[in-house]
Amino acid sequence: MDQFRGGLATLGVGKDDKVAIISKNTVQWAVACYATFGLEAQFVPMYETQLPKDWEYISEDSGSKILLAADSEIYQHVKDFPNKIEKLESVVLLEGSGDDQTLTYESLLEKGKQQPIPSAKPDFESEMGMLYTSGTTGNPKGVLLTHHNILFMIAVGIQSLRLSPNDQTLSFLPWAHSFGQLAEVHLLIQSGYSTGLVADVNEIVSDMSLVKPTVFFAVPRVYNRKGGGNSEFHGKSRSYFSKKDHF
Repeated sequence: MDQFRGGLATLGVGKDDKVAIISKNTVQWAVACYATFGLEAQFVPMYETQLPKDWEYISEDSGSKILLAADSEIYQHVKDFPNKIEKLESVVLLEGSGDDQTLTYESLLEKGKQQPIPSAKPDFESEMGMLYTSGTTGNPKGVLLTHHNILFMIAVGIQSLRLSPNDQTLSFLPWAHSFGQLAEVHLLIQSGYSTGLVADVNEIVSDMSLVKPTVFFAVPRVYNRKGGGNSEFHGKSRSYFSKKDHF
């Protein structure tokens, strides 16, 4: 995280700038998120399943300065966005390698290692970023969240859900959505519990047998399709869900 924060700083990211990301749940996602916060900048996540026109719209509407692309396929769709979007300056490839001109996750880590920068503490009421709808009924709509919003929910969550460093979960909810991001990123980091990242939602049941989560966050559709009498969803796990599906 320290190295990536330094890498973002070499691209000119500072207070109130916006860093957007198109990615599923990955370690790089979490690193980029908190590296951004450490620069007092704002984080704008997007779904890999959205269309390129939605990525372009959100990047422009949010006023993002940097765009992080999960892989080479997504990168090819967005690499020319800085030529179309006034405030967008750079696109970074998170996984994979490009030509000598391509900014990558690894190259930013190296730059950050060479040019470290201390982490700043964002103001309590400052904006932590924006969450956008999927845009199924029109242009995606963004909602501003403050660090106060998230810290309050973290405090309530840890107390009410009795989370501890001994807990572990299985992460499959999209972190571009408030429920998944709060439960599987911010609550995790604050309370110190661990998670396994699901690569394919169709493999949740088999992944549960490997991870053996003590707490599980999901939506009703998962319990309806996978749960039933399957002991993997019961046993010793504490299950929590949003009242609506968000896929």
